[in-house]
Amino acid sequence: MAFILLLMMILPVPHVMRLPPMIARQAAAGWAGDAYAVYLEEASSQLVLTFRSRWETPTDADEFWEALLDYGEGRWGKAGKSEGGHVEWEDTPDGKVIITRQGQEVLWVITPDEVIMDSLLNIINLTSP
Repeated sequence: MAFILLLMMILPVPHVMRLPPMIARQAAAGWAGDAYAVYLEEASSQLVLTFRSRWETPTDADEFWEALLDYGEGRWGKAGKSEGGHVEWEDTPDGKVIITRQGQEVLWVITPDEVIMDSLLNIINLTSP
């Protein structure tokens, strides 16, 4: 998945923020695995994305975290909430977005609204600060 994320960050997709290729490649170095899920409700075209990545070293996690925050700010603007290892954007064109970090793991979640976000975070045993 880090490869897919790397491509998403650098490929020329209209209206989607991209990181410079060198920064994206550096951020993807040290990837130790990931898990992701994408759900689409066809009737409403609402999308839910969860992406959890694990990094080989704290430095690798730091590099990815910083690159993902830069990507988020470029795509959704300044985050509405930022506390340590937890960043949130509300009311984006994609819905509610969080990026959170715990040690060498980074979790990125996009949901259509806060109700779905809260339910999903409850399922994966993570609470928003």
